[in-house]
Amino acid sequence: MASSEPLVLHLLPSLHVGGVERGVLDLCAARPATSAVASAGGPLEASLGTAAKRWSTLARRDPLSVLLINPLVISTWTRRLSVDVLHAHSRALGVSAAIARRLCRTLGLRRVRYVYTWHGYYDTSSPLKRLWYAALLAADGLIFPSAALRDAVRASFGSAVRADAEAIHRGVRSAREARRDEGAPEPPLALPAPTAGSFRVLLPGRLSPSKGHDLLASAAAHALAEGDGVPALEVALIGA
Repeated sequence: MASSEPLVLHLLPSLHVGGVERGVLDLCAARPATSAVASAGGPLEASLGTAAKRWSTLARRDPLSVLLINPLVISTWTRRLSVDVLHAHSRALGVSAAIARRLCRTLGLRRVRYVYTWHGYYDTSSPLKRLWYAALLAADGLIFPSAALRDAVRASFGSAVRADAEAIHRGVRSAREARRDEGAPEPPLALPAPTAGSFRVLLPGRLSPSKGHDLLASAAAHALAEGDGVPALEVALIGA
């Protein structure tokens, strides 16, 4: 029996370790019958089975890939899989999805919708970049992972941001939350209690240059060297 829910094709550059990638896997696990993922592949691809579609140029950001090759690939998969919603999770693929939606509608597939999740704080200072982001703001649905990010983008783009833009936090229950709801005991965290009188800074996230661990380490070293009224400073990093 066919599902009454729309089929969503998630678009990501790759399926390596990351919060965006893991979030998409959670969504697919929650709705396996109505989810598919297109990317250039990666270690996390194996967990998706036949729901994973691979094309190498999806990880590229050159104009030929973004403006021509990827839209053609995405529109082809949309027709073959009878996709209802294109959900882009990167800026380059957001532009490609906007073009693919136009191609699909030209071919008579007018039901296809395009949704974009705006995952970060981006530089919007130049006119060229603002023109690039116009394709993202033209999505049929616009999602932000936090109200703070939504408000920041709205402050930058004003009325160009849809009035119904949603701030949606991660909506899939983690294994930890499931155990808690079922009354199971919480597993202990491998994080020791802070030293009495210390000031602790916690940075949760994967160990990646983009997360700024090096900046935190430099700032902590500076604070300790200068004193700055901090009697004892502890830095805790949680991630993989």
